[in-house]
Amino acid sequence: MIAMRGPSTPYDLKRAISRSVGYFWSFPHAQLYAEPKRLQGAGFLDVHEEDTGRRRKIYTITEAGDAALRAWLAEPVKEHFELRDIAEIKLFSNELAEPDDGGSRNASSAVSSRP
Repeated sequence: MIAMRGPSTPYDLKRAISRSVGYFWSFPHAQLYAEPKRLQGAGFLDVHEEDTGRRRKIYTITEAGDAALRAWLAEPVKEHFELRDIAEIKLFSNELAEPDDGGSRNASSAVSSRP
């Protein structure tokens, strides 16, 4: 994301991801604060900390980081996409439920109780 957006704070990353890849690739927000620090330690990111104010850490990608990203993008993907969601399969199969067995209630409650 830093390679696409340019210099970013972890908060900038959180906002950008929530509006883009966050729709299909979820991960803990705490990771957005820990991962840049790890990538900096590996030499893939540089960091500049503000001298005043909130002292935000602003990360930029290094040449080594850019090379590692391009190598990762060039690797073939061996896994196939698979989406398995019990609530969606219940909704799909809901036409088989009888009104008095609670099937339609159970399918809709499965959706409303999803995390």
